[in-house]
Amino acid sequence: MAEYRDIYWDTSVFLCFLNLQEVQRRLICEDILIHAQNGAIHLYTSCYTIAEVIYPKPKSIPSSRRLTPTEANEIARMFQSPLLRLIEVDRRVATYAAELARDYSMSPADAVQAASALLWNLEVIQAWDRDFSSVGHLIAVAQPQYITKQTAFEGFAHEKEAAPLAAADVSHPVQESSDKSNEGQTRTEAAQALEAQARVKPPTEGIKP
Repeated sequence: MAEYRDIYWDTSVFLCFLNLQEVQRRLICEDILIHAQNGAIHLYTSCYTIAEVIYPKPKSIPSSRRLTPTEANEIARMFQSPLLRLIEVDRRVATYAAELARDYSMSPADAVQAASALLWNLEVIQAWDRDFSSVGHLIAVAQPQYITKQTAFEGFAHEKEAAPLAAADVSHPVQESSDKSNEGQTRTEAAQALEAQARVKPPTEGIKP
């Protein structure tokens, strides 16, 4: 059973999910996505996340490369997945983000992410390698964790499952993986998911006002 039902995913989670070198973190993401697909949890993120994922800061991923327009469009389509509920960066979010940046010395980007989760009364911000501890008294902050109870061999089974959110037939804007042995089994599924998701409108319905 999931500890949290309404979960906010920071940009860092998507960066890990799309990075073929982040094997363990990708498996955790896939497990969470399976539960989102089953309706056990709801996943939210900001529209601003799209920009951060397509063009991450160099300090976030030192080995990053610039995506081609086609690759950027493919990754952007991932955010059309019905598994995600997108939060618009409207005036209310921007104003609250400015307050958080001022009061807690947050960067504007971090403040937008935190403001989005807080204004929609979500239960937790999940992030890797990004510090939201300054607002930890306002909302739970945690690294993504497996929801499915794990056994010693269960991780190997997860590697064979389709990633429900996989939507880009390209590597994330990070260093290309030197191990190409497992790319075939995920890229075909990703291409199929991309083709289906391109026809889905961004899932804005159901977001709390």
